[in-house]
Amino acid sequence: MYLRDYLYLGFNEDEENRQVFDAVNIQIPGSHRLFANVAFADPNTYSRHDDRRHFLSTSYPPMQFAVVTDPLSGIRDGILKRPETDPLVFQTDTENEFYAMKASLNVHDGLGRPVFVPDNVRLYLLSNYQHAGGNPDLAVPGSSDLCANPTNPNYNGPTFRALLTALDAWADRGVAPPPSRYPRLEDGTLVSLDEYRAGFPRIPGAAIVEGLSEVSLLDFGPGFGSTGGFLTRLPPGVGPAYPVLVPSADADGLNPSGIRPVEVRAPLGTNVGWNVRAAGRRAPNLCGLTGSFLPFAETRAEREARGDPRLSLQERYGDHRGYVDAVRRAADELVRERFLLPGDAERYVQSAEASDVLR
Repeated sequence: MYLRDYLYLGFNEDEENRQVFDAVNIQIPGSHRLFANVAFADPNTYSRHDDRRHFLSTSYPPMQFAVVTDPLSGIRDGILKRPETDPLVFQTDTENEFYAMKASLNVHDGLGRPVFVPDNVRLYLLSNYQHAGGNPDLAVPGSSDLCANPTNPNYNGPTFRALLTALDAWADRGVAPPPSRYPRLEDGTLVSLDEYRAGFPRIPGAAIVEGLSEVSLLDFGPGFGSTGGFLTRLPPGVGPAYPVLVPSADADGLNPSGIRPVEVRAPLGTNVGWNVRAAGRRAPNLCGLTGSFLPFAETRAEREARGDPRLSLQERYGDHRGYVDAVRRAADELVRERFLLPGDAERYVQSAEASDVLR
């Protein structure tokens, strides 16, 4: 959120019209900008699925990097509109930002039509991660009193390290980074929540997402606009709603789009970026920024007894060595694609070898 508004408000240009930073790495903002350039602002908050939806407008046009016309407001604007000083940009979002922070609005407009991404921008989905991407010291799923499902333990640090290396090479030596890996309407990897739910596997005992954070065009009065201002109409007037879409899911509930990490290419279960609030905790609302981990059965017999449509670990890998080999193949693929550094690839393999998977 912070760096998107930094760029939009022109802070990458100094008093002598020189570029400040040659590259900017924006992490997990969705389509949000700050709600900071307003009197009495609270810049560290944002509208949520079941909290402050029609009170804050951290998603307010422009939401895209390219200069386009927003069809709901008529505003023609873009985050990047200063070609002489606009930097190279990486923006990374997890699956969670599509549910909690309307990330799909980076690539479509208020009528659900595709929007292009400028050549100096790369958008990357970190497939099936939760917001902030887990903890490197936690190798097992966690839990939360607020959430119905076990929480997503996967750590996105290795992917970020590879991306930072690629961004540095782009800025320093002109080495073009990998193309954007982001769900798009054009290839069917960006879908409505109803379509997502229809395609998601029916996993016994799992709470399945039923809602997401939405956004409408809000009217805070004549003193407020895209750059901020004064809020003279509170609560704001509520205008038309923007469509909000999510990454599609495959038969395992995993994203076919984005940067698919080792945990998705050689999975132990269904990792997703969303979770659902537990009974008595405002269920079935979205459980904030937390993801879910829904493990596979170990054997076919166990899977069939549960009624789980997903293949078991044994059916996928055969034995422990088969799992290690799958992790090695996934890690090698990611290194070739420049989404994993060799040292991190070796650590993935070592972790798989030391694990008790199918022992």
